[in-house]
Amino acid sequence: MSQSFASQVARSLLYSGLGNALSRVIFLVGLTWTLKLVTPADFGLASVSLALIGVLTGVADLGLSRALVQAKDPSRGQIDSLMWLGTAVATATFLVLCLGAPLIADFYGQPELTPILRVHSAVLMASGIELVPRAQLTRELSFGRLVLIDNLSLTLSAALMVYFAQRGLGPWAIVAADVANRGGRALLCQLLRPHLPRLSGLGGVGELVNFGAYTTGSRLLYNLYVNADYLIVGKVFGPEVMGIYAAAYRIVFDPLRAVTGAINQVVFPALARLREELPRLRRYYFTMARTSLLLVGTLLLTVAVFVDWGLRLGGYEQWLPAVPFVHAFAIIGVVRCVSPLVPQLLNANGQARDNFFYSTATAAVMPLLFLVGSQFGIEGVVGAWIVGYPFLASLLFFFGARALQLSWYRIVAGSYAGMWLLLPATVVALGLRALAGAEPSVGMSLLAVVVTLLTSLSTVFFAEREAVQLLLKRRATT
Repeated sequence: MSQSFASQVARSLLYSGLGNALSRVIFLVGLTWTLKLVTPADFGLASVSLALIGVLTGVADLGLSRALVQAKDPSRGQIDSLMWLGTAVATATFLVLCLGAPLIADFYGQPELTPILRVHSAVLMASGIELVPRAQLTRELSFGRLVLIDNLSLTLSAALMVYFAQRGLGPWAIVAADVANRGGRALLCQLLRPHLPRLSGLGGVGELVNFGAYTTGSRLLYNLYVNADYLIVGKVFGPEVMGIYAAAYRIVFDPLRAVTGAINQVVFPALARLREELPRLRRYYFTMARTSLLLVGTLLLTVAVFVDWGLRLGGYEQWLPAVPFVHAFAIIGVVRCVSPLVPQLLNANGQARDNFFYSTATAAVMPLLFLVGSQFGIEGVVGAWIVGYPFLASLLFFFGARALQLSWYRIVAGSYAGMWLLLPATVVALGLRALAGAEPSVGMSLLAVVVTLLTSLSTVFFAEREAVQLLLKRRATT
């Protein structure tokens, strides 16, 4: 492959990263304002709905979008069949949730969950509409259009969330935002990369469905374990504690998912093209891992050190109980800023079965740990993350090592090789915090954050100059 491929991947990372950063900032501003207007109990109730939808989204997709991206040369008939199949499964999942909503609401002892879940279930239908167009855009590395789609839909959802919150609609503000985001995304995908399937059978898709079955199982199990803590906390501790817990979780993991999600969009199709070139496959994986670690690590460091300052200065005192949980989740975030790349590597390499085995292990172990931890209070649930996730991530790296034909130690060491680059910013951040005291002024707080970010970015620039130059390159060379 020529250098033009490297430049294309780098530009895709730049488009995807900057675009997702912009859209996430817009949404974060809306969510930040909304948290001033809703109670922890409102936020907790909405978070239960988000968790349930998150689990079912893995079913509605059926893994077909990833199967389409990974396929070498799918025919028009195969693509049409995949879209019909995906739409049918999404519709069935939507109907099941609508009918089962009263039972779920009764389980949680929250009658208002019934209408919330029924409205929220519309996002499952949206997943069927966008399945093929978004997969095609991803397959073509058309991240400029994907960035436009995501920015417009997230901006709409942020505006709607703030509007509903100001009207005093509580949990409906967060749910309406999710519906607007996913619905808008589906509509824009069809407008920018339209695909209207022809009437056809389901012939010729057996191999893709088989691949999708493993990725569906993996995604479903992943969504189950990653949302299991929400479902357990909401049941055991009630909406108010759930709201505090969910706020801490999102303060840490929303920025993390924004960056890793942007990188993952590029990693999967890029590595899929390199599956027959092992040396280059290794090189690109480790480059992506360092990029993710350094970008996410900088965000996690800044959030963990200065979160209480931000809450006090912004007038969010009701959310201060979330601060200790933010610190704990930041520890898990260091592991999770790299580990999500490994499933992309496995899927790109055609090893979806390994992903399924890993997801099965996490879905079996993590909910059990959450249940045991909940017996010791909400702190026990957080402790379950700290104990369980790094152990299970080591299993994921074992599968990744097999894909790259390396030892387990080499893939772990290589994936986290850039960790030392965060040390200067850590020292600066902690020093500035000690110098400023517990209640600094707005000016001092902003200065501390800016100096921390500049220290980290400067260190990265000088240590990873070659990668930075590749990202900033505008014209491909041959």
